[in-house]
Amino acid sequence: MQSSLRDFFLSPRASSIITANKSKSTPRRRPRLKLIGSPNNRPPLQQMIIDAGQKKIGLEQCAKCGMVYSLNDPNDVEQHGQFHHRFTQTKSFQVTVNQLCAWKQTLFNEHVESPLVGYLFLIDSLSTSTLRRKMETILTNFVNEELGYSADLPVWDLERQRKALVFVRDSNGSEAPFVCGILLVDVVAEAMLMPQQKRFKGSFLGVDRIWVHSQLRRKGIANFLLDSSRRILASSADKEVPRTRVAFSDPSGLGVQLAISYVGDKENGRYITCSSAVKEDKLGVFERELGV
Repeated sequence: MQSSLRDFFLSPRASSIITANKSKSTPRRRPRLKLIGSPNNRPPLQQMIIDAGQKKIGLEQCAKCGMVYSLNDPNDVEQHGQFHHRFTQTKSFQVTVNQLCAWKQTLFNEHVESPLVGYLFLIDSLSTSTLRRKMETILTNFVNEELGYSADLPVWDLERQRKALVFVRDSNGSEAPFVCGILLVDVVAEAMLMPQQKRFKGSFLGVDRIWVHSQLRRKGIANFLLDSSRRILASSADKEVPRTRVAFSDPSGLGVQLAISYVGDKENGRYITCSSAVKEDKLGVFERELGV
Protein backbone atom coordinates (compact mmCIF):
# COMPACT_ATOMS: atom_id res chain seq x y z
CA MET A 1 0.00 0.00 0.00
CA GLN A 2 2.75 2.50 0.96
CA SER A 3 4.54 1.77 -2.32
CA SER A 4 1.33 2.47 -4.29
CA LEU A 5 0.72 5.83 -2.57
CA ARG A 6 4.31 6.90 -3.12
CA ASP A 7 4.08 5.97 -6.80
CA PHE A 8 0.84 7.97 -7.11
CA PHE A 9 2.24 11.24 -5.66
CA LEU A 10 5.33 10.92 -7.82
CA SER A 11 3.26 10.46 -10.97
CA PRO A 12 2.69 13.36 -13.49
CA ARG A 13 -1.09 13.19 -12.88
CA ALA A 14 -0.80 13.91 -9.13
CA SER A 15 1.55 16.83 -9.80
CA SER A 16 -0.94 18.45 -12.19
CA ILE A 17 -3.80 18.10 -9.67
CA ILE A 18 -1.81 19.77 -6.86
CA THR A 19 -0.70 22.62 -9.16
CA ALA A 20 -4.28 23.24 -10.28
CA ASN A 21 -5.56 23.41 -6.70
CA LYS A 22 -2.87 25.94 -5.71
CA SER A 23 -3.80 28.22 -8.59
CA LYS A 24 -7.47 28.22 -7.48
CA SER A 25 -6.76 29.08 -3.80
CA THR A 26 -7.53 32.64 -2.63
CA PRO A 27 -4.36 34.51 -1.64
CA ARG A 28 -4.28 36.01 1.87
CA ARG A 29 -4.21 39.76 2.04
CA ARG A 30 -1.94 41.49 4.53
CA PRO A 31 -3.81 43.97 6.75
CA ARG A 32 -3.28 47.52 5.57
CA LEU A 33 -1.97 50.05 8.06
CA LYS A 34 -3.36 53.53 7.75
CA LEU A 35 -0.64 56.15 7.73
CA ILE A 36 -1.29 59.59 9.15
CA GLY A 37 -0.19 62.24 6.71
CA SER A 38 -0.38 62.99 3.01
CA PRO A 39 -0.91 59.80 0.90
CA ASN A 40 0.82 61.22 -2.17
CA ASN A 41 4.19 62.17 -0.75
CA ARG A 42 5.21 59.59 1.82
CA PRO A 43 8.82 58.90 2.74
CA PRO A 44 10.08 55.32 2.33
CA LEU A 45 9.93 54.78 6.11
CA GLN A 46 7.39 56.54 8.29
CA GLN A 47 6.64 56.33 12.00
CA MET A 48 3.10 55.05 12.43
CA ILE A 49 0.97 56.12 15.39
CA ILE A 50 -2.54 55.40 16.53
CA ASP A 51 -4.73 58.48 16.29
CA ALA A 52 -7.07 58.00 19.23
CA GLY A 53 -8.04 61.64 19.44
CA GLN A 54 -5.70 62.44 22.32
CA LYS A 55 -4.57 66.05 22.61
CA LYS A 56 -1.22 65.23 24.22
CA ILE A 57 1.25 62.39 23.86
CA GLY A 58 4.63 61.64 25.40
CA LEU A 59 6.01 62.72 28.75
CA GLU A 60 4.20 65.26 30.88
CA GLN A 61 5.18 66.97 34.14
CA CYS A 62 2.33 67.81 36.47
CA ALA A 63 2.47 71.47 37.44
CA LYS A 64 0.97 70.78 40.87
CA CYS A 65 2.61 67.60 42.16
CA GLY A 66 5.75 67.71 39.99
CA MET A 67 5.55 64.08 38.84
CA VAL A 68 6.83 63.25 35.34
CA TYR A 69 4.79 60.50 33.68
CA SER A 70 3.93 59.09 30.24
CA LEU A 71 0.54 60.00 28.85
CA ASN A 72 0.71 56.94 26.58
CA ASP A 73 1.12 54.47 29.45
CA PRO A 74 -2.13 53.70 31.34
CA ASN A 75 -0.12 52.48 34.35
CA ASP A 76 1.82 55.76 34.45
CA VAL A 77 -1.41 57.76 34.23
CA GLU A 78 -2.96 55.73 37.06
CA GLN A 79 0.14 56.08 39.25
CA HIS A 80 0.17 59.83 38.64
CA GLY A 81 -3.47 60.04 39.70
CA GLN A 82 -2.69 58.27 42.97
CA PHE A 83 0.48 60.30 43.57
CA HIS A 84 -1.24 63.58 42.68
CA HIS A 85 -4.12 62.89 45.02
CA ARG A 86 -1.74 62.18 47.91
CA PHE A 87 0.17 65.40 47.50
CA THR A 88 -2.55 67.85 46.46
CA GLN A 89 -5.22 66.97 49.01
CA THR A 90 -4.93 68.26 52.58
CA LYS A 91 -6.61 65.42 54.50
CA SER A 92 -3.33 63.74 55.49
CA PHE A 93 -1.97 67.08 56.73
CA GLN A 94 -5.02 68.26 58.68
CA VAL A 95 -5.04 68.83 62.42
CA THR A 96 -7.92 69.28 64.82
CA VAL A 97 -8.74 72.47 66.65
CA ASN A 98 -8.03 70.69 69.95
CA GLN A 99 -4.57 69.66 68.73
CA LEU A 100 -3.83 73.21 67.66
CA CYS A 101 -4.88 74.57 71.05
CA ALA A 102 -2.71 72.00 72.87
CA TRP A 103 0.33 72.84 70.75
CA LYS A 104 -0.08 76.54 71.42
CA GLN A 105 0.00 75.87 75.16
CA THR A 106 3.13 73.68 75.18
CA LEU A 107 5.32 74.81 72.27
CA PHE A 108 7.05 78.01 71.26
CA ASN A 109 4.73 79.55 68.69
CA GLU A 110 3.90 82.77 66.91
CA HIS A 111 0.58 83.85 65.49
CA VAL A 112 1.03 84.75 61.83
CA GLU A 113 -1.05 87.13 59.74
CA SER A 114 1.04 87.07 56.57
CA PRO A 115 1.61 85.44 54.11
CA LEU A 116 -1.32 83.38 55.46
CA VAL A 117 -3.16 83.36 58.76
CA GLY A 118 -1.84 80.56 60.92
CA TYR A 119 0.70 79.55 63.57
CA LEU A 120 4.44 78.98 63.39
CA PHE A 121 5.85 76.37 65.77
CA LEU A 122 9.46 75.65 66.74
CA ILE A 123 10.24 72.06 67.74
CA ASP A 124 13.28 69.82 68.20
CA SER A 125 14.01 66.12 68.57
CA LEU A 126 13.36 66.18 72.33
CA SER A 127 9.86 67.56 72.04
CA THR A 128 7.14 65.26 73.36
CA SER A 129 4.40 67.08 71.48
CA THR A 130 2.19 65.21 69.04
CA LEU A 131 3.15 67.87 66.50
CA ARG A 132 6.64 66.38 66.35
CA ARG A 133 5.22 62.96 65.51
CA LYS A 134 2.81 64.52 63.02
CA MET A 135 5.68 66.32 61.30
CA GLU A 136 7.85 63.18 61.23
CA THR A 137 5.02 61.21 59.61
CA ILE A 138 4.52 63.88 56.96
CA LEU A 139 8.24 63.98 56.19
CA THR A 140 8.55 60.20 55.95
CA ASN A 141 5.36 59.51 53.98
CA PHE A 142 5.25 62.56 51.72
CA VAL A 143 8.00 65.15 51.82
CA ASN A 144 11.06 62.94 51.40
CA GLU A 145 9.58 61.31 48.31
CA GLU A 146 8.41 64.61 46.86
CA LEU A 147 11.87 66.16 47.29
CA GLY A 148 13.58 63.15 45.74
CA TYR A 149 15.01 61.64 48.94
CA SER A 150 14.60 58.10 50.24
CA ALA A 151 11.59 57.68 52.50
CA ASP A 152 13.73 56.50 55.41
CA LEU A 153 16.00 59.57 55.42
CA PRO A 154 16.29 60.47 59.13
CA VAL A 155 14.42 63.55 60.26
CA TRP A 156 16.93 64.48 62.97
CA ASP A 157 20.71 64.71 62.88
CA LEU A 158 22.93 62.44 64.97
CA GLU A 159 23.83 65.26 67.37
CA ARG A 160 20.14 66.08 67.86
CA GLN A 161 20.83 69.76 67.32
CA ARG A 162 18.50 70.25 64.36
CA LYS A 163 15.51 72.56 64.67
CA ALA A 164 12.23 72.39 62.83
CA LEU A 165 9.85 75.20 61.96
CA VAL A 166 6.32 74.03 61.21
CA PHE A 167 3.71 76.35 59.76
CA VAL A 168 0.07 75.41 60.36
CA ARG A 169 -2.48 77.34 58.35
CA ASP A 170 -5.51 78.22 60.45
CA SER A 171 -9.03 77.17 59.53
CA ASN A 172 -10.52 79.35 56.82
CA GLY A 173 -14.13 78.35 57.43
CA SER A 174 -14.35 75.78 54.64
CA GLU A 175 -11.24 73.78 55.49
CA ALA A 176 -9.71 72.52 58.73
CA PRO A 177 -6.26 73.69 59.88
CA PHE A 178 -3.43 71.77 58.23
CA VAL A 179 0.36 71.60 58.15
CA CYS A 180 1.40 73.49 55.03
CA GLY A 181 5.10 74.23 55.51
CA ILE A 182 8.14 72.59 57.13
CA LEU A 183 11.74 73.78 57.45
CA LEU A 184 14.54 71.64 58.92
CA VAL A 185 17.61 73.72 59.72
CA ASP A 186 21.04 73.11 61.27
CA VAL A 187 23.73 75.46 62.51
CA VAL A 188 26.82 74.58 60.43
CA ALA A 189 30.41 75.80 60.56
CA GLU A 190 31.22 75.71 56.85
CA ALA A 191 29.53 76.57 53.57
CA MET A 192 30.48 76.45 49.92
CA LEU A 193 30.18 79.26 47.39
CA MET A 194 28.74 77.88 44.17
CA PRO A 195 29.55 77.20 41.43
CA GLN A 196 33.12 78.24 42.29
CA GLN A 197 33.22 75.55 45.02
CA LYS A 198 35.04 77.90 47.37
CA ARG A 199 34.74 76.95 51.04
CA PHE A 200 34.16 79.45 53.82
CA LYS A 201 34.18 78.89 57.56
CA GLY A 202 31.92 80.61 60.04
CA SER A 203 28.42 80.22 61.43
CA PHE A 204 25.75 79.40 58.86
CA LEU A 205 22.15 78.26 58.88
CA GLY A 206 22.12 75.04 56.88
CA VAL A 207 18.77 74.25 55.27
CA ASP A 208 18.39 70.48 55.38
CA ARG A 209 14.87 70.33 53.91
CA ILE A 210 12.24 72.91 53.10
CA TRP A 211 8.75 72.01 51.90
CA VAL A 212 5.48 73.82 51.18
CA HIS A 213 2.20 72.09 50.40
CA SER A 214 1.43 72.11 46.68
CA GLN A 215 -1.85 74.02 47.16
CA LEU A 216 -0.06 76.96 48.76
CA ARG A 217 3.12 77.37 46.74
CA ARG A 218 4.19 80.70 45.24
CA LYS A 219 2.58 82.54 48.14
CA GLY A 220 5.79 83.45 49.94
CA ILE A 221 5.67 80.68 52.54
CA ALA A 222 9.17 79.35 51.79
CA ASN A 223 10.68 82.83 52.17
CA PHE A 224 8.63 83.33 55.34
CA LEU A 225 10.05 80.13 56.87
CA LEU A 226 13.62 81.12 55.95
CA ASP A 227 13.17 84.65 57.31
CA SER A 228 11.69 83.27 60.52
CA SER A 229 14.62 80.89 61.02
CA ARG A 230 17.12 83.76 60.62
CA ARG A 231 15.28 85.70 63.31
CA ILE A 232 14.38 82.93 65.77
CA LEU A 233 17.71 81.09 65.64
CA ALA A 234 19.95 84.15 65.78
CA SER A 235 22.56 84.02 68.54
CA SER A 236 21.60 87.53 69.62
CA ALA A 237 18.00 88.52 70.24
CA ASP A 238 18.43 91.94 68.64
CA LYS A 239 20.00 90.65 65.42
CA GLU A 240 19.09 88.43 62.50
CA VAL A 241 21.30 85.97 60.69
CA PRO A 242 22.11 87.63 57.32
CA ARG A 243 20.65 86.08 54.20
CA THR A 244 24.18 85.53 52.98
CA ARG A 245 24.65 83.16 55.92
CA VAL A 246 21.93 80.77 54.73
CA ALA A 247 23.19 77.65 52.94
CA PHE A 248 21.22 74.84 51.31
CA SER A 249 22.13 71.18 51.72
CA ASP A 250 22.15 69.26 48.42
CA PRO A 251 19.26 71.18 46.81
CA SER A 252 17.36 69.97 43.76
CA GLY A 253 16.97 72.12 40.65
CA LEU A 254 14.01 73.92 42.22
CA GLY A 255 15.98 74.19 45.46
CA VAL A 256 18.83 75.91 43.63
CA GLN A 257 16.33 78.37 42.15
CA LEU A 258 14.98 79.09 45.63
CA ALA A 259 18.51 79.53 46.97
CA ILE A 260 19.45 82.00 44.24
CA SER A 261 16.24 84.00 44.60
CA TYR A 262 16.60 84.11 48.38
CA VAL A 263 20.34 84.57 48.92
CA GLY A 264 21.04 86.60 45.80
CA ASP A 265 23.39 86.12 42.88
CA LYS A 266 26.31 88.36 43.81
CA GLU A 267 29.54 86.40 43.63
CA ASN A 268 30.66 87.36 47.12
CA GLY A 269 27.24 87.00 48.69
CA ARG A 270 25.83 83.60 47.88
CA TYR A 271 26.56 80.52 49.96
CA ILE A 272 24.41 78.04 48.13
CA THR A 273 25.34 74.74 49.73
CA CYS A 274 26.52 73.36 53.03
CA SER A 275 27.10 69.86 51.66
CA SER A 276 30.54 68.38 52.24
CA ALA A 277 30.84 67.46 48.57
CA VAL A 278 29.04 68.29 45.35
CA LYS A 279 28.53 65.58 42.75
CA GLU A 280 29.39 66.31 39.14
CA ASP A 281 25.77 66.16 37.96
CA LYS A 282 24.67 68.50 40.77
CA LEU A 283 27.44 70.94 39.84
CA GLY A 284 25.85 71.11 36.40
CA VAL A 285 22.54 72.11 38.00
CA PHE A 286 24.26 74.94 39.90
CA GLU A 287 26.03 76.17 36.78
CA ARG A 288 22.88 76.07 34.68
CA GLU A 289 20.70 77.85 37.23
CA LEU A 290 23.38 80.43 37.97
CA GLY A 291 23.91 81.08 34.27
CA VAL A 292 27.58 80.15 34.29
